[in-house]
Amino acid sequence: PLVAVCSGQPMGDVLSDSESGTRTFSYKQDVPVMSYLLAMVVGDLECREIGPRSKIYAEPPMVEAAQAEFQDIVEEYIVTAEEVVGGSEYVWGSYNVALMPSSFAYGGMENPNCTFMSASLIAGDRSLTTTLAHEIVHSWTGNLVTNAYWKDFWLNEGFTRYTERRILGRLHGEAFRSLLLVVGYNDLMKNVEMLMNQGTPGLTRLEPDITDTDPDDAFSRVPYEKGSLFLFYLEGVVGGPEAMTNWLRSYIHDFQYMSIETADFKAHFIKHFQGKEGVQNIDWEHWLKGEGLPNFELGAVVDGSLLRQCRELADEWLAEGKEEAKEEGRAPDPFTGFKAQQVMVFLDNLINATNEGRVLTHTALANMDSRYKLSSSGNVEVSYRWCMLGCKAKWPGCVPRVKEFLASHGRGAYVKPLYMAFHAFEPEIAKATFEQNRDFYMAVITMQIAKVVGAPLSAGFGLGLKCRCEKCC
Repeated sequence: PLVAVCSGQPMGDVLSDSESGTRTFSYKQDVPVMSYLLAMVVGDLECREIGPRSKIYAEPPMVEAAQAEFQDIVEEYIVTAEEVVGGSEYVWGSYNVALMPSSFAYGGMENPNCTFMSASLIAGDRSLTTTLAHEIVHSWTGNLVTNAYWKDFWLNEGFTRYTERRILGRLHGEAFRSLLLVVGYNDLMKNVEMLMNQGTPGLTRLEPDITDTDPDDAFSRVPYEKGSLFLFYLEGVVGGPEAMTNWLRSYIHDFQYMSIETADFKAHFIKHFQGKEGVQNIDWEHWLKGEGLPNFELGAVVDGSLLRQCRELADEWLAEGKEEAKEEGRAPDPFTGFKAQQVMVFLDNLINATNEGRVLTHTALANMDSRYKLSSSGNVEVSYRWCMLGCKAKWPGCVPRVKEFLASHGRGAYVKPLYMAFHAFEPEIAKATFEQNRDFYMAVITMQIAKVVGAPLSAGFGLGLKCRCEKCC
């Protein structure tokens, strides 16, 4: 029988009607929420406990992997989040997760009491549970304090990304937080490049003018990463993380159950830190209205202990690539000890180098794949970057993996930039790949990718509710 899960607390038992064959699930939501946070999912879902106030709902082939990925970590994230936001209580009661097919257009969606998570993020080693931390933080920034208009979207996502990394820094050390900040900065660079190339530089602003623009068309990582970077910069201005925690406590207390604009945030911050040295020198216009990357050198202020090896290994490959990357006589390779996020930064460094004209040879890319098995990685973030690098380097050897990736994942943050890079490399193959998979993607993604590859929109294009992984089908 099908199960219905909703963004609220369950009320009573499930009611079954044998005559009609229906089952009725009832939910309530006592906390005032915006309409976009009302959500439900119906499917062949099994339920497993993953914490004292948390359950996972997933289709039978995925439920054991999902339970193993999230067991007990939800509670750890919630408790740490309460500390980072200054003791503000988690007010929602339960925190449950519903696993969506890998065609889901987003990594996660922070519906109260039932976060939707893409199956793409089940890496098998918990390396991508950073997204779960992100969705949990939305319980305060986004769901309690909400952006009033979509131009203020960064108040949801930038605050949440900043706080998410504060949580992960507390749990895994400041060097890991720094690693995540650099991963985010590299994502910001990719998105700024994408938006500039498509002729929409105004969307690289933190507070953009999106009058007459569909918010779905304006969606990118800019509100997340530029917003998080701004708050990290402000952290340095006011004296460190604890000063920001004290302010977050006040910010959430004063604005909870409200929708606010960027001007409200700015006024509150200035009032809270009135008289604090350096606050008067903040260039609000540059950060909020400036286009492109902000004038802020992240690398100069983060802990580089986990970043250094990523850069050095990338430089080594770039240098060896000029001589076709010899295999003999190599020193021990640090790659084998890398965290997943270090692999991401390593690949980001190579992508950035390619954008600057320092391109790995195709032989070097083939050797790299042979040594590191990147084409068979089970980590979607690593796979995405590997596909991007191959397309940027115009390496024919990447085409089968790119086609496979685009047929398996529907998250917009992956498929839109990857289709753009693929189309610039192999336009006809990119268009054909889209036509083969258009019904796999959710409609919001189908419309965006059709524009990228020059394909018409057909009537009845898909809702993206199919899953093509071997575990499910």
